[in-house]
Amino acid sequence: MFSTIATVDAYLCNALAQPSAAMESKALIQYIGTREMILSMLKSLITDEEQLRRVASMSYPHRNGFDRIVLIKSSHPEYKLRLHIWWPQHSHPIVETIHNHAWNFSSSVLTGAFQFQSYIQDKDGDEMYHYSIGSDSIMKFVAKTKLICVYDAMICAGCSYSFQHTIPHRVINVPDLMTSTLILQTSNQKISSDVFIEQPFEQEVMAVSKFTRDELQLKLKQYIVMLEKTYL
Repeated sequence: MFSTIATVDAYLCNALAQPSAAMESKALIQYIGTREMILSMLKSLITDEEQLRRVASMSYPHRNGFDRIVLIKSSHPEYKLRLHIWWPQHSHPIVETIHNHAWNFSSSVLTGAFQFQSYIQDKDGDEMYHYSIGSDSIMKFVAKTKLICVYDAMICAGCSYSFQHTIPHRVINVPDLMTSTLILQTSNQKISSDVFIEQPFEQEVMAVSKFTRDELQLKLKQYIVMLEKTYL
């Protein structure tokens, strides 16, 4: 069992350097996404000052309603391991904007559940404003388009899946339920991602505010307490 960020990083770096890594990312996230390993890794993290500050510098509350915590960022091989947490503090669902990514990913649902929808472009779909967003966080209008939902299902704790970077999708959380996922993001396949919304964005730059060391430590302590009461 891996007990620290460093040991998980070493394991993933070795595994993702293999030729078959793209096909095995789902198996990797299932292997490290157990309750015991997550608890061990996070308990080690909150007592490691250097790691805690490093993780805080990469983590922030995402505009789609969850805390985006980057546990590991590697350049060789290129990957990120992220923890996403939807806290049970909302009386109504948080509906993400429809989007895709610049990279493929695999996800394991650790706690809770969410509604997952995927879309395709279709002339009979709902009209959307299509934007692209790059590493500079600047939203650039592309065109109006039409999307139709082709998959709509609840995904619950214990489920894992892999997803291609090109496919538009969104998550709708379950109110008053702590939902969390472990995400393994692999190498970039393109330089930007796409966002689709019903109305034009009022601002073109999507600024983020990173967590402080103390904010992150408090959130992780709260998550650990709740995870210890939950069975994966």
